[in-house]
Amino acid sequence: MVQKMRIDLGLERFQQRLLFERSYILDTGVQVGIRETRHIVGDYTMTEHDVLSSRAFPDGIACGTFAIDIHPPEGEQQVFTGSGKAVYEIPYRSLLPQGVDNLLVAGRCNSATHAAFGSVRVMATAMGIGQGAGTAAAIAVSKGKSTREVDVSEVRRSLLQQGQYLLGCDANEKIDPGLKLDKIDGLGNTASHYNPYANKNK
Repeated sequence: MVQKMRIDLGLERFQQRLLFERSYILDTGVQVGIRETRHIVGDYTMTEHDVLSSRAFPDGIACGTFAIDIHPPEGEQQVFTGSGKAVYEIPYRSLLPQGVDNLLVAGRCNSATHAAFGSVRVMATAMGIGQGAGTAAAIAVSKGKSTREVDVSEVRRSLLQQGQYLLGCDANEKIDPGLKLDKIDGLGNTASHYNPYANKNK
């Protein structure tokens, strides 16, 4: 009951502040802490091959590097590809829902397969995707174009100026050396982890 009151109060403040008097909550997650929920079907759907092969895209707007980490709902063996060894890009097209114009979807609901989502879902990657989406939206508005008409090379240039790291670009890393951790290679075969991709990529 207390949680419902908090949601109602939060929605009321949102409606008052942003002039959405007639808005309402259509749906929420049925349980907190769920790793994967709904995804869009975008102009491009990321796959585990994209993640594991360090794929760069001409329209890449963010990078990810986390291992594929899947916790099966049945509680069986966890899938884990080991330490994040590959840096890959998230393509802008995976933020564009098919059949909808002027909508960008950032964060955990972008277009990706179940396996690819096991890596893309992490917070740092989601923040990078959000930065890419926000930059693209700002450029679209300033140029009077739709989200599909945006010049993605301009988005990439702007992201690089903001300090975003993208593959294939001559950008200096902005990492505090004191924060770097030693890389530990692993196949994910401890703690009941299973790496179904271990033999495929050697």
